[in-house]
Amino acid sequence: MKKLFNQKIDNCKTIRNWIIKTLNARLSIQADWMQAHIINCPRCRQRLSGFNRVALGLSLMKSQAHNRDLLKRANQQAINVLQKSLRQLPQAEKLRRKQPKPQLCKRLGKYSPSLSNAAACLMLLLLIRIGVFSGMEKCQTAGEKAVRQHYVLHLGEELTDDLFMT
Repeated sequence: MKKLFNQKIDNCKTIRNWIIKTLNARLSIQADWMQAHIINCPRCRQRLSGFNRVALGLSLMKSQAHNRDLLKRANQQAINVLQKSLRQLPQAEKLRRKQPKPQLCKRLGKYSPSLSNAAACLMLLLLIRIGVFSGMEKCQTAGEKAVRQHYVLHLGEELTDDLFMT
């Protein structure tokens, strides 16, 4: 192990982390020299404030959910751009009232318990039809035969017959 600035350096990961921390401390926006430059440079101050406005706008866009009437409002804006004669057509009125269709899962949401019960019943019928449960009966029978054989070896045939009553 080498010592670098009174610190023990074990591996590359430690060195990489140290370099990243050092660069972040020297080149980050919170560095003293960077703050001093921004205070004295109107061009950089203007750019930084523009970046902050963009970042704020993006964070607000991500946090606001769109209303269901977004399509209606967009259509209204588009209709307002049209000439007056086109705005009064029946198609424009239909477009003005247009709402988006809810997603399939939201439309069927009220039926979800019934649909899941029906799906479970169909799955059971399918499993019975293909013979999965008959295979389980075969496993159970084979297990009983193995246990019976164990008792026959250790207790004898008569005691095993009394025990299993066959």
